[in-house]
Amino acid sequence: MSAARPRAAAAVTVTDADADADAVIVGAGFAGLLTAAHLLRAGLTDIRVVDAADDVGGVWHSNRYPGAQCDVDGYCYLPLLEETGYIPSEKYPHAPEIHAHARRIATHLHLYERALFGTRVQRMTWNEATGRWTVHTDRGHRITARYVVLATGVFVEPRPAPLTDLASFTGHHFHANRWDYHYTGGDERGHLNRLTDKTVAVVGTGATAVQIIPHLGASAGALLIFQRTPATVGIRGNRPTDPTWVATLEPGWQKRRIHNFTEHTEGTLGAADLVDDGWSNLYRTLRTRTTPHDDPLRWRVDGHRLHAHLSRPRVSRIVTDPATARSATPAPDSPARPCFHDQYLPTLNNPNTTLIDCGPPGLDRCYDAGVIAHGRRYPVDCIVFATGFDRTAPTDHLTPQIIGTDGRPLTHWWTTGPTSLHGVLTHGFPNLFFNGFLDGHGTRTLNITHVLDEIAEHIAAIVTETHHRATTVCEVSEHAQTHWTETIETAAHHRTPALYPAPPTHFFALLRTWRAHHFDGLEFRNPP
Repeated sequence: MSAARPRAAAAVTVTDADADADAVIVGAGFAGLLTAAHLLRAGLTDIRVVDAADDVGGVWHSNRYPGAQCDVDGYCYLPLLEETGYIPSEKYPHAPEIHAHARRIATHLHLYERALFGTRVQRMTWNEATGRWTVHTDRGHRITARYVVLATGVFVEPRPAPLTDLASFTGHHFHANRWDYHYTGGDERGHLNRLTDKTVAVVGTGATAVQIIPHLGASAGALLIFQRTPATVGIRGNRPTDPTWVATLEPGWQKRRIHNFTEHTEGTLGAADLVDDGWSNLYRTLRTRTTPHDDPLRWRVDGHRLHAHLSRPRVSRIVTDPATARSATPAPDSPARPCFHDQYLPTLNNPNTTLIDCGPPGLDRCYDAGVIAHGRRYPVDCIVFATGFDRTAPTDHLTPQIIGTDGRPLTHWWTTGPTSLHGVLTHGFPNLFFNGFLDGHGTRTLNITHVLDEIAEHIAAIVTETHHRATTVCEVSEHAQTHWTETIETAAHHRTPALYPAPPTHFFALLRTWRAHHFDGLEFRNPP
């Protein structure tokens, strides 16, 4: 059985047919929590958080597979450390600690008292006469709110199993992000004691697989790893937090560290490297070999390719069987996202572990007793799909039911893709904000929570300005939206996702400058 995580405190049950709120935030992951923190600082007091899960945490609430941990410096990744008075126990915290921190934030902000868990938003309608949104849920709530923020994240649904005839398989199977501890035994720390007589197949060698394979290799009777593309695995070097270092921290330390990490990984090396890990060292090395360019995605992929090149010798040093080492060695210019782990490659030396290179086609199909690759049958008792998530836009589950000023749904206006200002607002839908990755209309960093925090601050600043002007409604003008969308799409050259054509810190600076110049392109008004 899995170790039980503590559940959320009982959430409020809204019984009034027309409950009022200052804001409704859809999504209780880090995007939602950061947005709530900034809106509370802006003076909003009645904030409802709505999430289909039974607790806060988003992907860190659902990700319970053994070995799950962040692969970005935890002192950067876990938000609001100074505000909550918490220091992670290690440089790369594991999922239970990350989820516990999400709960710590919700408790600190008093969000549990006003949260609706196990609840999905079904429809949102703008009322121009009142200047408010009416939010309908699948549990019968009808909440009117001045503002709505969609913070539903991009890692929502596990990617479907890449196999035909899965129904014909008579063994057990599950997705890694929906781990079945009833079958495997153990908990998030491993010790999967019900697998000792089982042959387990893992499909995938990405970041999730790299984390779970050492635990499966330590417990399963036999482990078969089906690989399409070799993982590029560098040294992680995780370590406990040094209390001596903690004693040196001064107020504002986390924000400085977060910005420093983003600067180093985007190639703008303006200061000493405060993080000094695999990511920052990788991009510092890349900076010595080439000049950073305005295309942030191209810069990121250049780093991926360099990581593949640098990680190749490590495979032959660790993996003892020559054939396995050849299969596990990435191509020198592989664009695969870098992984950092210290137990994955040694696990390939285990006598119970076999790496099977399927090549780009992947597995052929299933049969009743196992899987077929390159025409060969492999009998297995269990298949674990470590295939990641389908990336979704923050509106994917709602767009048919978001009704704006003209009575038409958002999908009517987004037939050819999203249009926005800064990836945060869209014309015809006042007081509606997006905190996530709106089809790339903003920016991306390796440290996702940095973007989420900057956008949350941006949203709160717009709300503050709306109140400062003695108005209650803000909406981006059609002209400003068109100009921004054209800027993004022109720079992207029809590439998906489209991003702001400059490094992330430049995008953040643009947002600050725009706010300092009186929120150009926004229209402020009161209801008629």
